[in-house]
Amino acid sequence: MKTIQWLKKEVKELAVLFLYFAFYFGIFIALKKLILAHYHISFYGFGAAMVGALIAAKAVLVIESTPLSKPFHSSAPFLKILYDTLLFTALALVFLYLEKGLELAHKEGTFRLAFLTAGPGDDWYQFCAMVGWAGLSFLNYAVFAAISRHLGPGELWRLHFTAPRIKIERAPEPGVHSPPKES
Repeated sequence: MKTIQWLKKEVKELAVLFLYFAFYFGIFIALKKLILAHYHISFYGFGAAMVGALIAAKAVLVIESTPLSKPFHSSAPFLKILYDTLLFTALALVFLYLEKGLELAHKEGTFRLAFLTAGPGDDWYQFCAMVGWAGLSFLNYAVFAAISRHLGPGELWRLHFTAPRIKIERAPEPGVHSPPKES
C-alpha cells in the first residue's frame, strides 16, 4: 500500500513539473519556429522539447531528494534559489552539449570527430539561447518553490486559484468623503 501511495505522489509531482517545463520549453520552440518561419525554414522540435521537459522534471525531483539539497532547505531562500538555479542550469548545459555531441557523432561517424568538430559555429547562439532559456525556467521554478515552502503546502495553489476568503473593501478615492459609519 505504501508503494502505491509513493508512486501516486511521485507521478503527481512529476506531472506538475513536466507541465511547468513543457510550458516553458514549448514557448521556446514556438519562438524558434516563428523566427525560422521568417526565413522560410521549417522546424519541428516540439517532441524534443517534451522529452527535455520530462528529463528536466525528473532531474529536479531526483536532485531535490539528494542529500546535497537538504542543507539549503533550512537556509535563507535566496541561497536555495541560487543553488538550484546554478545546479540545474549547469546540468542543462551538460545535457545540451551531450545532445549536440551525439548529433555530431551521428553526422561525423565517431565521438572523437564529433567533439573535435564541436565548437563555435552557426549553432553557438542557438545553444546559448537554449541554455539561457532553460536557466530562466529553472530560476522561476526555484523562486516559486521557495515561495511555496515559505507559505506551506498547498498555499501557493490556493493563492492563485481560489477566491479570497475575506471580502476586501476598497478604500475611498482621494477627495471623496465617505459617510460616517453608524455605531
